[in-house]
This record gives sequence, C-alpha cells and structure tokens, in this order.
Amino acid sequence: MADDNSVVGEVTGKESSLSNWAGPYVTTMLGKGAALANEPYQAYTGPLTAGASNLQQQAFQGVAGLAVPQNMGAYQPQSFTGQGTAQ
Repeated sequence: MADDNSVVGEVTGKESSLSNWAGPYVTTMLGKGAALANEPYQAYTGPLTAGASNLQQQAFQGVAGLAVPQNMGAYQPQSFTGQGTAQ
C-alpha cells in the first residue's frame, strides 16, 4: 500500500492570531479608526426634526381657523372639595 498521507505531519502554513488574508484590511481599518478617534468633536448643527408634512400643515391651518363658541366666554368652572360638592 502506497503512502497517500505524505503531507501528514508536515507544516503547510503558519497562522498567527490574525489571518494572513485579513491582515492588510484590518491594519488599515484600525489605522483609520485611530485617526478618526484623534479628531476633535464636531457638533451637528443641522435640523433635528424633519418638519411638518403637507398633510400636517393642512391640519394646522384648519385648526388655526377654528373659532371659540360664543357661550364659552360665559363658562366659569367650579372647584370641588374631596367630597364632590361645589364650593
């Protein structure tokens, strides 16, 4: 029987903790991350909300046109005690 396992026990490659195929990419990525970490803080000064949509604008305009009913001016709310009787 021929020895078909001729590579058994031989060193065919060497790997460190970082694979050879990933080394250049990871090194570059970490370098860029370190460079960005050393940059000063830049505050965002743009808008913090998206603003109202067209439909919301129409609703706001509709609500702005509403009038207070005439009898609301005469309404006087009353305060109540803990027992529910008017004061």
